[in-house]
Formats: sequence, C-alpha cells, structure tokens
Amino acid sequence: MIKEIADVLLGGVMDLAKECRRNSLDLAKIEAASLYLKAVKSVRRQCLGLALLFFCLGIMAAGLVGVPVAIIFLTPWTTGMKTCALGALGALYIFLPIFFVGRFFSQKSWMGWTQI
Repeated sequence: MIKEIADVLLGGVMDLAKECRRNSLDLAKIEAASLYLKAVKSVRRQCLGLALLFFCLGIMAAGLVGVPVAIIFLTPWTTGMKTCALGALGALYIFLPIFFVGRFFSQKSWMGWTQI
C-alpha cells in the first residue's frame, strides 16, 4: 500500500515536472518570437530611412545638374547676376546637405528611430 502511494506521488511529481518544463519552453519560444519581431521592426525602420536617404540624394543630384543649367541658359539675367545666383546656389548645395545629414545621423534621432 505504501509502495502504491509512493508510486502515485512520484507519478504526480513527474507529471508536474514535465508540465513545468513544457511551460518554461513555451515561455522561451514566446520571448524569442517577441525579440525576433522587435529586430525585424528595427531593421525595417532603418531600411526605410536608408531608402529615404537614397531618394533624397537622387533628387539632390538631379537638382545639382538641372537648376544651374536652367539658371545659365533660361534666365535673362546678366552674367554677374547669374554668377551670384550660382554662387549662392553652390553654397546651399554644400551647407544644406551637411546640416540635414548631421541631423539625420545624430544620436538623438537614431535613438528615436530605433526606440532604444
């Protein structure tokens, strides 16, 4: 009789241990899936930012060629006025990208984008 009680208790403890191990494995799987989704979300945001950066660089490159050509050939301004306009435009082409790239790659904006 004692042996039967011991066997029932041992069987119950073993079943409880199996259930506990199964629950911990399920919890680990859920945690791994959650981390995977966070990583995919972070990579997606960074890829969108990179695509936006390349798009802006393409638009900027088109403007870098198109606008000065239009100023030179299509405006009825004097040569001195065209030179001043192209100088101001050249300064904008140098300083605006430096400003925006500096803002884009700042620590504060990357922390906001990656939500760390």
